[in-house]
Amino acid sequence: MKKSFLVVFLIGTLLVLFGCTKPAEKPDWQFEVGSDMAEYIAPDVSEWSPVFTVNLKVVGGNETVLFDGKVKVTSDLQMVNEALKAALTEKGLAQDGVDVGFVTQIGDYTNNAETNTYWMYYVNGATPSWGCNQFQMRDGDYILWVYEVTTFE
Repeated sequence: MKKSFLVVFLIGTLLVLFGCTKPAEKPDWQFEVGSDMAEYIAPDVSEWSPVFTVNLKVVGGNETVLFDGKVKVTSDLQMVNEALKAALTEKGLAQDGVDVGFVTQIGDYTNNAETNTYWMYYVNGATPSWGCNQFQMRDGDYILWVYEVTTFE
């Protein structure tokens, strides 16, 4: 009887302790996802091709949001440029360099060497060392594209 009471008491105490803990805060890079939706299906996919959904936000000059939402990608490669291309196509935005991995234009915003303003992208808060056609996404990633001044350091 004493043993049963002790076990119930310990379980109850643990439940109270874990139930009262503060929930983990979101990382700074985890943006609120908007309502935009896009889908990309790569050529030559099969029924076994992976399907990922990523969170994508594209921000132009003066913090103009060009796309903010989820992109569903069906592809054997799952590269960042596939999600970006789907989003830009869905919004009818001009794009240049997406297929080759170095984005030079999205919408009305074009890279400018005189002002060091370029399209940069971040995956889960980190800057990849690869072009967007060489960086493989994971399901649930947060991908942020920003038109910003950079020094490439």
